[in-house]
Amino acid sequence: MRLHFTKVTLLFARLALFAHRPHSRKDMIQAVWPDVHPDEGRQRLRQAICSLKQRLSDLPPPHTSDSLFSDREYLSLHTDLISTDVGEFEALLQSSKSSEETQKIQSLSKAISLYKGPLLQGFDEEWVNLERERLEQICMSAILELIDLYRKQNNLTEALKYAFRAVELDPLYETAQFALIRLLADSGNSKSARRQYRRYSRRLRENMQLSPSQDLRKFVSSLPL
Repeated sequence: MRLHFTKVTLLFARLALFAHRPHSRKDMIQAVWPDVHPDEGRQRLRQAICSLKQRLSDLPPPHTSDSLFSDREYLSLHTDLISTDVGEFEALLQSSKSSEETQKIQSLSKAISLYKGPLLQGFDEEWVNLERERLEQICMSAILELIDLYRKQNNLTEALKYAFRAVELDPLYETAQFALIRLLADSGNSKSARRQYRRYSRRLRENMQLSPSQDLRKFVSSLPL
């Protein structure tokens, strides 16, 4: 039986993303090989563990095969030897909650810069999709919070930069679109605001057969020609 290296990647990703807890072999098989017989799943997991340990031993110190712990029931990564951009992303967002404004902006900006796109793109496992959606949502929340902070400082240039980032992250999310349209208007560029509204309205109609909210329509209609 040939071992698929994509599954080794998925195994390592799950261990790294949830490194704060041990994983039972049974749960890992269900997460990585949900459609195979349990006996075959156990065999595949054993092979994947051996392959992953070999890959870890090929890395420069301090990473070694000992970075991965496994026994008959559980497996986990040693958190003092493994770090992830997701872990750093979430740590920065957590630290921003108790920071004063300047530090909060720095933490949010750095966290957002770590978000490079959908998690584990190309994988379609249920737990991956759930984690992918969760990370996208908290990134969007961080961007919108940062926009508000810059607006309060009357720093429309930075606010606009992150508003464009929010729309890029989810072009159909009206809160992000409304923020961008409002900022364009606040910057004295009503023409661009109306253009952005038309672009959003067209995309919303084509993709979801919906129209913008009454609040957004009312705001755009109030803009000077």
